[in-house]
Amino acid sequence: MSFSGLFRWLISDATIYASLPAAFLCYIPMSNKLRRPQRSIAIHCAILLFFAVIGTSFLTTKFPFLDGTVILLPFLGIFFVYYATSTRASVPQSTGIFLMICGFYGVISYGAYVIDAAIRISGGSGDSNHFLYICQLGLILLLTIPAAMFLRRVGVYLADHLQEGPVWVLIGAISIAIFAILSVMAPHLSTLDEVPELRKVYMIVAALVSLIYILACAFFFLSSGALIRKEELQEQETVYRMQREQYSQLEDQTERMRILRHDFRHALGAIQKLAEDNDIDGIREYLAQYADSIPNRTLIRYCDSDLINAILNHYSARAEEKQTRTEFLVDIPPLSES
Repeated sequence: MSFSGLFRWLISDATIYASLPAAFLCYIPMSNKLRRPQRSIAIHCAILLFFAVIGTSFLTTKFPFLDGTVILLPFLGIFFVYYATSTRASVPQSTGIFLMICGFYGVISYGAYVIDAAIRISGGSGDSNHFLYICQLGLILLLTIPAAMFLRRVGVYLADHLQEGPVWVLIGAISIAIFAILSVMAPHLSTLDEVPELRKVYMIVAALVSLIYILACAFFFLSSGALIRKEELQEQETVYRMQREQYSQLEDQTERMRILRHDFRHALGAIQKLAEDNDIDGIREYLAQYADSIPNRTLIRYCDSDLINAILNHYSARAEEKQTRTEFLVDIPPLSES
C-alpha cells in the first residue's frame, strides 16, 4: 500500500476515531467515581477502539450501503456497557453523560458536513470525501480540548452532586434525539449536489437543531447548578436547625445544673437534719425525689465533629421520645491538615 493509499484508509472513517476522545470526555465527569485505575480503563478503551476499527472496516466492506454512524452503533453499545460498569455512577447518570457526549460529537460531525456542503455550493474543491473526513478530524481535535476543560470544571461537580435520575434521563433523551436527527440528515448534505436549494434547507434545519441542542445543554448545566445549590442550602438549613435545637437543650441543661448546684447546699442541710433525727426512711425518700429532679439525658459526644454530634444527638432524642432503641457506629477518618 502506498503512502497516499494508507493516508486515505486512515482518514476514511473519522467517525470511529471520534470514539477515543469521546470516551475521554465521558470519563472526565466520573473522575471521583471510577471503579478501576485510570491506566486500566485507558488500556481497555484502546482495545475496544482497536476491535471497533477492525469491526467497522469489515462491516463497511460487507454492507457498503450503510452509513458509518449506523455501523458504529453496536460498538457504541459495547462501550456503554463497559463505561457503566467501570464507574460507581447510577445508571441514569452514566446514560445521561454518555448520550450527551454522543450528541456533542453528532453536532461536530454535522458541522463538518455543513462546511463541506458550503464549499460544494460555492464551487470549491469539496468534491472529495477526504476533505469531509479531514474537516471532521480537525473539528474533533479543535473542540475536544475546551470541552474537556469545561467538563473538568463543571461536569465533575454535577456528577458528584446531582443525583436526580429524571434530570439525567431528560438530557439523555434530548441528546439521543438530536444525535438521531443529525445522523439522518447530515449524510444527505453530501449527496444533494444536483439540488442545491434543498441542501440549503437541510443545512438551515440541522443548524437550528444543533442550536437548540446547545441551548438545551446550556440550560441543563445552569439549572442543575441552581438545583444543587438549592439542595445544599436546604441541607445546611436542616443542619443549622438541628444545631440550634442541641444548643437550646444544652442551655436548658446548663440552667438546670445551675439550679441543682444552688439547691444542693440546701439538700445537704435537709439530709443532715434527717440524719440527726435518725430518720432513715425520710433520707431514702428525699434522695429518691432528689434523684428524679436531676436531668437523665446528656448530650453524647460521638466524635470530634460538632456537626455530626449535633445530628446524631438530634435523631437520638427523637428516637428516645418514641421509645425506640438506637445504636450508632461512627467511623470518620481524620481530616488531613491543609
